[in-house]
Amino acid sequence: MDYVSAIEKINSAIFGIFNMLSNANFFLNGGASLLKENEAYHNIGRGKRCFILGLGPSLSSMDLSKIRAETIFAVNNFVWAELAKSINPTYYVVVDSQYYREKSDTLKEIVSKAPNCQYFFLNKGRTFVENMDNKPAKRAYINAKLVPYGDYVKFDMRSNMTASMNVVNAAIQIALYMGFSKIYLLGCDFNQFVDPQNILHCWSRRADDDVMTITYADFLNRHAIMLRHHYALNVAAKNRNIQIVNLTPGSLIDAYERADLAAVM
Repeated sequence: MDYVSAIEKINSAIFGIFNMLSNANFFLNGGASLLKENEAYHNIGRGKRCFILGLGPSLSSMDLSKIRAETIFAVNNFVWAELAKSINPTYYVVVDSQYYREKSDTLKEIVSKAPNCQYFFLNKGRTFVENMDNKPAKRAYINAKLVPYGDYVKFDMRSNMTASMNVVNAAIQIALYMGFSKIYLLGCDFNQFVDPQNILHCWSRRADDDVMTITYADFLNRHAIMLRHHYALNVAAKNRNIQIVNLTPGSLIDAYERADLAAVM
């Protein structure tokens, strides 16, 4: 067994124990009763397709006029993009804890610009969201505290789910729970690690944009974790006869089959 395989085996054992404890804590503290309302979303997308819009720079150069009438998931700061003026997302996923703390003003801005979406927030942000003056009328919460490893993923919104280091992964998990037959990814460039000092999105650079505050080694490691999560999501999708297709030009996510947007319209 090589060094990397040994480390992964040890981590898997540790993560397995952590997840058992996390699940025990979830059920002992009545988590299931808090999330029973999420039963309403189970398999509501069966037989349908959806589009998940990441925030990569490629999104700004794409003609998305043909998907305006489709079921669309937007994430995080999508409202900052110019194309947000012509796209009305069906669902909006905001699961970064910072939006309930230091980025709370940004969350309020997001909701004010896209008030009619069905929102998905982390359960840990429930108190903050419920106290917002402009809280969205359509909102739901997920509990995501399990560590993904190997092919281990959990996306039952009525229970404890695997945590996501990237909001696109979280959106995919929600779409899987909803049972969409085809899940298409756009704007998922996944290339921030190429030039981490100049992180680009589908909007012009802003003074309050993301900056790298960790070492490059940690940055690369986090992207590796995200990518392995994608691999596991693809396995889970195939086991349920769900197709995930990456439509992002030049994307570095190699977990899913690829296609061009024009080919699926």
